[in-house]
Amino acid sequence: MLKNILFCLFTLPLLATTHQAKAATVITAAETGAYSQPVRAKLRSKNETVLSSGVGARIERLPYHEGDSFKSGAMLVKFDCSTEEAEMEYAKAELKAAEIAVKVNRKLDELKSISVLDLEKSIAELSMAKAKVSIMRAKLRGCVEKAPFKGRIASINVKPHQRVKPGEELMAVVDTDALEVELRVPSNWLRWIKLGTGFKLHIEEVDRIFDANISSIGARVDPVSQTVKVIGEIKTKDESVLPGMSGNAKFVLVDKQHS
Repeated sequence: MLKNILFCLFTLPLLATTHQAKAATVITAAETGAYSQPVRAKLRSKNETVLSSGVGARIERLPYHEGDSFKSGAMLVKFDCSTEEAEMEYAKAELKAAEIAVKVNRKLDELKSISVLDLEKSIAELSMAKAKVSIMRAKLRGCVEKAPFKGRIASINVKPHQRVKPGEELMAVVDTDALEVELRVPSNWLRWIKLGTGFKLHIEEVDRIFDANISSIGARVDPVSQTVKVIGEIKTKDESVLPGMSGNAKFVLVDKQHS
């Protein structure tokens, strides 16, 4: 009898302690949550493009170098458009002459001193002169290549004083501030992944973890890999993070069915 009493005195506290430890473990798991299997992720810019020449001309100025930052609307390339500028002056002179001709012919028409054909012909020539000025104005706009958005120079394919052809690639530009995360996740995750779902993103190049959330879900599942593309956004901007960096993403799960 005494042995049973002593056994209970020593065993019950141990069982209570074990139960408390299990309870604490359950609470901690519920609070912190389990993580999904990691999936590969890569960063890309929302705004990036390759600028091409709109004219065939010699490059006069190339003020930026690879890696340089620029503002939206900044002049990235300036071409020598002396010929186009001269043609513009010539087109303006033709337009002025056509306007004068129409003005005179209208007065002659009031006096019945000009044929309808000649009047209509001068009006048509005025329209052609206006069109020519518009064409030259469009060509001159191509003499300066401006930045379509704020960003940085990713690569430059030409040199100062080089003569380029229309459509020739000049440089690649990228917005390093507006970044998004591209992921391919198992298609069965669509049961619980929604817009706004959060995840942890570990970027290998900087060895840091960032909070991110889903901003877009792909409209098609790849039947071969049984994956779907999703896009996320990092909540906090960081200048050390650049397009092309990659890492792993983990989602916080609330129960085992998500693993």
